[in-house]
Amino acid sequence: MKKYAYIILLWTVLFSSCSSPQKLYEKGKYFKAFDAVLGDIKAGKKNRKDVLLLNKSFSKMIDLARDRMIVLVDGYKINDLTDNFKQYEEVDTRFVKARSYINDDNKLKYEDFRSEKLQLIQDTYDEGKALMVYFNETNNKIDARNAYYHFELVDEYSNEYPDVYQLMQEAKDAATLLYVVNADLDFDFSYEWEVDNAFDDLRGQSGFMKIVYANSFNNGDCFVELDFSKLDVNERVSESTRTYTKQVEDGYTTETDTSGTVTQIPKYIDVSGSVTTRTITKTLTWRIHLEIRKSSVNCDLREQQFRATIEDQVDQYQISGDQRAIPNEYTSNINDRIRSTDDMVDDLIRDLYLKVRNYFY
Repeated sequence: MKKYAYIILLWTVLFSSCSSPQKLYEKGKYFKAFDAVLGDIKAGKKNRKDVLLLNKSFSKMIDLARDRMIVLVDGYKINDLTDNFKQYEEVDTRFVKARSYINDDNKLKYEDFRSEKLQLIQDTYDEGKALMVYFNETNNKIDARNAYYHFELVDEYSNEYPDVYQLMQEAKDAATLLYVVNADLDFDFSYEWEVDNAFDDLRGQSGFMKIVYANSFNNGDCFVELDFSKLDVNERVSESTRTYTKQVEDGYTTETDTSGTVTQIPKYIDVSGSVTTRTITKTLTWRIHLEIRKSSVNCDLREQQFRATIEDQVDQYQISGDQRAIPNEYTSNINDRIRSTDDMVDDLIRDLYLKVRNYFY
């Protein structure tokens, strides 16, 4: 038992030494080393070596964060800018937690580092405003969208720009694509109300897209016509007949034995009957062609085809002959009626609506 306890203790010591703040520092894992030694200090294990290691790790953290910064050139991706801000944030949060243990040299180094962050915030703010100028000149909504992302970063990492929220809203409004959607039921006007009632739920806004339905807007980016084909109704009927035979009791005869005892003996006969199964299958198919009219360079939709099919099937039974020969599954069955076309169309419209909605959203 002592042997096992020794082995466990040995593994614990080895594991602790491998993940100790000093080992993490030597491996270049400066952020983890900083977190580990700060945890030791706040747990009451503070000593001169811990504070020294904390400051060495902090200095290396700043150097590493700078090395990780992505050089932003013309046409940079917003994700690159976001990653740079995250590097600053990683250092900022740790400085706040360990401020009282950071030495003067590192505080000066941090102030320089923070000045770089403040300059990046200012550059991001200026770039957002410049992108809005480009948008006003070209009406290219991608510029407005990128402006929004820049203002969003400024809003997230600074509270020194009181107008940035308003600028975000203006950029989002400018960047939002307006889709004007209408339905065209040239062949089936009788379902116009049902279609409008379902597709009216397309109205809404998601991200940089806004949809209006059955509206006379004339300033949209994309005008979308839902061109409904003629409703295809196909009803098929097939019949099959099956004959059943069964031996049934049909009265009795009597026999009297020599002692005068009378015995009744059942009499059986063969009966037959037929079941004609009439299978009715109704299939409805409806197609929509999305016709796109682009009124600006910002329209990014493409024409699409959607198709929905619904089917209903019932079996109806007609019995002839002797009913005693017919299985109960037929004699006790109440013939179902095929669903009406109007009832099935409601489900068909719902299916088409969901397909179109998934396309947009």
